[in-house]
Amino acid sequence: MTNGQDHKYKAYDGWLMNDGPVALVIRQYLIPATQTDDIIFPPSYANPSEKKTDPPVYNIDGEGAASVCVLDSIPSQANRLEPMFSLGKYRDLVPQVEIKFKDGLIRNLLEIGHRIADAAFRGTELGPDIKNALDDFKKDNALTLARLAPTSLIFGAWDSRDSQVKIPRLINSIIRARNVVQLKRSAQYIPAINYESEGLLPDDLEGKPSEVGLADVPSVHKIGGVQVNGEIIRDASLNLASLRCLRGGTPDETLRLQRYILGLSLIAVAAEPDLNLRQGCLLTLNPQKPFSSELVARSGQRTSHEIDPVFAAEFAKSAARDFGVYQSETKMLTFDPKRLKAWLDADKDAKKDRKIRKAKKNADGESASSDHTGAAAPQAEESA
Repeated sequence: MTNGQDHKYKAYDGWLMNDGPVALVIRQYLIPATQTDDIIFPPSYANPSEKKTDPPVYNIDGEGAASVCVLDSIPSQANRLEPMFSLGKYRDLVPQVEIKFKDGLIRNLLEIGHRIADAAFRGTELGPDIKNALDDFKKDNALTLARLAPTSLIFGAWDSRDSQVKIPRLINSIIRARNVVQLKRSAQYIPAINYESEGLLPDDLEGKPSEVGLADVPSVHKIGGVQVNGEIIRDASLNLASLRCLRGGTPDETLRLQRYILGLSLIAVAAEPDLNLRQGCLLTLNPQKPFSSELVARSGQRTSHEIDPVFAAEFAKSAARDFGVYQSETKMLTFDPKRLKAWLDADKDAKKDRKIRKAKKNADGESASSDHTGAAAPQAEESA
């Protein structure tokens, strides 16, 4: 518990009031680290045609000056931010949960994309605790989940394979480039010698020589990055309205819970962003355009408010102590394929039951919508 002299954990209580601000929003202007007009490479995605032979695509909407290209998506940004709580000075602020897989491979909960809803945890002894936490969350009590996996409340999770519980993100961060021109690139691989003409190909070679690097391989007009003629912007926001929706079992638990989650959120949203996005896309802050950080009121009024990372960390530490999770030990789990199999079997049965109940509900609805003669019931506008 926090001692009587330490009131840092109360510093942001005004934000937790019903009439408090609805969001903290941050905008940062970025540029390529190489040259400001250099070509950069966005993430590529499978072609929406779903044909294996069709090339990957970039996420670009609009054309010309109105075009917008996603350089780093909201889920990707969340995955870059969350691991900070597994390292250094922030490690003591959240429960540390690790899974030991085969051959000594270990993964921290904070490095796993679907967070507490990830199927990996269903293969561990934590499965029942996860179910209880998600059941409590469904009943409007986030306390159990906050003690088990608080960052799942901040960066969101969706238990799409079981309870269907959706935990909305409190932090949204995305990097976009505006007014972009998509480019193409070509390449040609030439082996050291002509293996075929020199008679050096194995007699029992399966497939084409080019598939194993023994022949020329042309690569023509593939996606080749984008030229950005507009601005590159990182927009990040902390949804305070959603944070105030988090509840504990009592008003006191609710306040301690909200302070704790707010403290972690402030650290994440104020952190220096990881801008080494991928090969060919290393960005930096734009020194010519300072970033903006604003509190947004319900009325829409915006007030400049820059978060001090040092004070945010002190607040988070005080709130974590008050919540009772500070300096927790690492919990090591062991992945067991048998546990996963049991969960998958139970999940299959549950889906079958849901399908049967849905079909019965639809059948009952159709029956109720007909009168005793079998004629369809009148439409609402007709009866009105």
